[in-house]
Amino acid sequence: MSGTLHAEVNAHARWIYTLDIAPDTGKLLSGAEDSFVRIWKLNRNGESSNIEIEHCHSECVTDVQICGAQFCDPEGTAFAVTGYDLSEIIRYIQI
Repeated sequence: MSGTLHAEVNAHARWIYTLDIAPDTGKLLSGAEDSFVRIWKLNRNGESSNIEIEHCHSECVTDVQICGAQFCDPEGTAFAVTGYDLSEIIRYIQI
C-alpha cells in the first residue's frame, strides 16, 4: 500500500460505519447512519491504473441507523444489515 488516494465518492449523508468487499466480483458495500446500504462495482482501468467506481444498488432500511452490514457470499449477491436499537439482522438478496 502506498497510502495514495485512488478514488473518492460522496456516498452517504451521514457517517459510514461499515464497508465490505465481495472478493469474487469486486463489489463494495457501504452502510451508514443515513439508513442506506449502497453497493458499488470497483474496476481498475488497465491503461491508467485508476480505480473506476460504478453505483449498482441502494437499499434504504427505514428508520434504522445502520451500524453493521456484510456480504453473505463471495459474489456479493446477498447482504445482511443491522442497526442501533435493532434486535435483528435483516438479509437482502439481489435478484
